[in-house]
Amino acid sequence: RQHEIPMKLKGAGYLDILRAGGGILDTVRKTRAASFEELYDKTGGFLDEMMGLGVTTCEAKSGYGLDFDTEVKMLEVLKKLNEDHPMDIVSTFMGAHAIPEEYKDRENGADQFIDMLCTDLLPYVKENQLADYADIFTEDSVFNYEQSKTYLEKARKLGFGLKIHADEIEAIG
Repeated sequence: RQHEIPMKLKGAGYLDILRAGGGILDTVRKTRAASFEELYDKTGGFLDEMMGLGVTTCEAKSGYGLDFDTEVKMLEVLKKLNEDHPMDIVSTFMGAHAIPEEYKDRENGADQFIDMLCTDLLPYVKENQLADYADIFTEDSVFNYEQSKTYLEKARKLGFGLKIHADEIEAIG
């Protein structure tokens, strides 16, 4: 996201860029537009580069689709690469990485998104063995404590290992 560098040079932080529709949301738009093959080839190139540096195992996360189809596509790419590539890949479902643009202006949009993840995506990902872990971004302007608790409790009940990005940028308690 090189086009965000001027914003950063002017003092904009991660959350400022996110609130302006940039950051992860820019990556989400591009990931949604990418085909399975494009994601497979690009990710395979990164795996080749890491292997060239001696890395043999990596964790790879979804979280740049923020909708059912793209999150599944990303995780299926990782599953296929884990079968085809010599790198050992540990997949983490991070569907709760940000609030998608289509939920932003809805009343209780973040709650609705968490409900969709818990009702639809987490069970699908588990049933199809697409990830070992579930992760959430608990942060100001993203997901609060209660939303994170709901998501992680559902993930634990389904048998996922749990991860959390919490208070990474702002201390929200």
